[in-house]
Amino acid sequence: MRIKPQLFRLSICAALLAASTMACSDPSNPGGTDGASPSPGAAVTASPSPVAQATVEPTSEEGTPLEGKAAYLAGVEIFSDKIDGKPFGRGKLDLLLVPSSSQMPGLVEAAKDMKVGEKKELELTAEQLFGELPEGAKLDPATQLYIRLTAKDAFPEEEFKIETVTEGSGDRTAEEGDVVMVHYDGRLDNFKDGKKFDSSRDKGTPFPLKLGQGKVIPGWEQGLKGMKEGEVRRLSIPHYLAYGVQDKGNIPPKSRLFFEVELLEFVEPGELKKTTVTEGEGEAIESGQRGQFHYTGWLDGFNGESKFDSSYDRNKPIEVTVGAGQVIEGWDQGLVGMKPGEIRHLEIPYNLAYGEAGRPPIPPFAKLYFKVEYVGPAAAATPSPSP
Repeated sequence: MRIKPQLFRLSICAALLAASTMACSDPSNPGGTDGASPSPGAAVTASPSPVAQATVEPTSEEGTPLEGKAAYLAGVEIFSDKIDGKPFGRGKLDLLLVPSSSQMPGLVEAAKDMKVGEKKELELTAEQLFGELPEGAKLDPATQLYIRLTAKDAFPEEEFKIETVTEGSGDRTAEEGDVVMVHYDGRLDNFKDGKKFDSSRDKGTPFPLKLGQGKVIPGWEQGLKGMKEGEVRRLSIPHYLAYGVQDKGNIPPKSRLFFEVELLEFVEPGELKKTTVTEGEGEAIESGQRGQFHYTGWLDGFNGESKFDSSYDRNKPIEVTVGAGQVIEGWDQGLVGMKPGEIRHLEIPYNLAYGEAGRPPIPPFAKLYFKVEYVGPAAAATPSPSP
């Protein structure tokens, strides 16, 4: 779902660990909005207790204890050498932590006996902070971090309601690690006539996501599990499993969100499908040879509404050396054997296109549909690949 969750792992990754050249990818910027947050449904990752911790600002007995709360708002300052020493990245962050998630287990553990308004100083390693470092991290797990943690607010448990309104079919249910294609509508206040703030249906493009990667809000990670193909669910998500205390403009702080989500299909790696639409004549192009090609690409089927690129619109074919890796693998495979004047349809699965990451305007896990025309041979020259 193409929405922006609250500051969880990626936010703190970008802010705290920028100095370590850690790879902090922003998730699903699916569809023009970013999205990043962990899965509250995931098992809590065990981590050692911090090396050292000390309370620096005790609270009164009236301070709300964090123990047993559904979530708490933490103020975090991170230093690379000592408290009030050299800051990491931006240095200071506010983030919402959900104890039932596996995110920042070091901070969740340290806050167990804290109250709202209280501060603690922590010394812990990167591994103790994250439990498990984000994929691609270049930071040494043993790197020592110095953190000042402030408990700013605590939130009691609210109802998280999951309702199936249309049953799905088949035996397969969505689990962590599955890639699913969904349609959704997101509203404030209620499902029926609440203010709509986002909709894949209105955009005309389904949204793909991989469960368990922490690239959508926690309420989605939890609420989509167990869905079957064709199933429609309604999710009433409390703010701490959505955007928390952030002001998103069209989504006020502490907003409960109402989503209707339909699981369209499970997305799997596949093989290229190629079909000759118009026969050509002459010598067929082979791997290693260079040719000129016209093309149009869609996200939703040949001649669909979601066209993302076309050489016909520019009235200029592109030149490609087939099999040289200048274009996506689906093209390198699909162009071989074409004759001048031939037109082919190429249906290319994501693993032979732009993969799990996508490339704007092409979303992650996208299957691509190309109409390709082989204009004819081209002299060796500087390549101008596109697909």
